[in-house]
Amino acid sequence: MNSTEYIQVLRVVCDVIGVTDPDATVLLASPFFAEALEAANGRGMWLLEVLEEVKVNPKLNKCIRAVGLHSFGRARHPYYLMSGIAAQSQFPNIPIWMTETGVMHAGSPFCSEQPCASELETADYVMQVYAWTRQALAQKGLDGKLFHYRLMDGSFASGHNGPWGLLASPDTPYPAYYAAQLIVEKL
Repeated sequence: MNSTEYIQVLRVVCDVIGVTDPDATVLLASPFFAEALEAANGRGMWLLEVLEEVKVNPKLNKCIRAVGLHSFGRARHPYYLMSGIAAQSQFPNIPIWMTETGVMHAGSPFCSEQPCASELETADYVMQVYAWTRQALAQKGLDGKLFHYRLMDGSFASGHNGPWGLLASPDTPYPAYYAAQLIVEKL
């Protein structure tokens, strides 16, 4: 779907939401990491065109309450994405939500597809990604949220079974769970 088609979908969605639940929090869908990285560097035209339309169109600006981003594997990526996108002239100055962030546990059959980490490295990742995300938001004076993907390892219909979780099972936490718990309790 190109940016023009996507903007049209947003207009229809915002019309419907405006009638059914005008106070709903609508999140601009997260683009692929590569597209978001290109936009952060001022080159990803699809996302920049959509952000520009959200910025200048009063209906979309009122409807879209946050921009969603995904980042996996590298703790610094959220910083680069968030600060880079927020620096673009097209950015509509709305909160940025890192709706999915995580690193796959070492030993997974999918580790060849992306960076992987030991259980202790995953705990370090949780702490680092939080710090980098908060730094990017603070530097830009933005509000935002950070979500870890995923709470517990499990099965997907696609066959991609864990291990991304903070928990191996409901009663078996990984060290990363304790890192997330520390952030919540202390910060």
